[in-house]
Amino acid sequence: MGLLTNASINRFFGGPCRIYFYTVFFTLEGNPMMGVDGAKQNQLMYISLDDLVPQDHLLRAIRKKVDFTFFYEKVQHLYSPFGRRSIDPVLLMKMLLIGYLFGIPSERKLEQEITVNLAYRWFLGLDLGETVPDHSTLS
Repeated sequence: MGLLTNASINRFFGGPCRIYFYTVFFTLEGNPMMGVDGAKQNQLMYISLDDLVPQDHLLRAIRKKVDFTFFYEKVQHLYSPFGRRSIDPVLLMKMLLIGYLFGIPSERKLEQEITVNLAYRWFLGLDLGETVPDHSTLS
């Protein structure tokens, strides 16, 4: 029996995707006439962030029109060839762009918003399982 991995799922669906397992439990006392879903356990879901972001979202238009790879050349001289790998500078620039466009007043709030907003995650190229860079990285 084969192991279900993200790589095997990507091959099957022909593109990048992630598989998530989650469990939700409900416990309610009271009215026997109230319909309550039973325990939902370990549901396997195919999630594509691209499908969840509205077609008319501002970030979709920006991603379609702007090629952010120019930024690598602009900042390359600021990075040392030694030491720990850095956070992608385009990711950091896009985070700041999101903060500016959507009026997010602080880096801490920006980190929180990116954590919960699927359109922001999609724009940044972050999967649901990936952590958002810490707010202290931006300040």
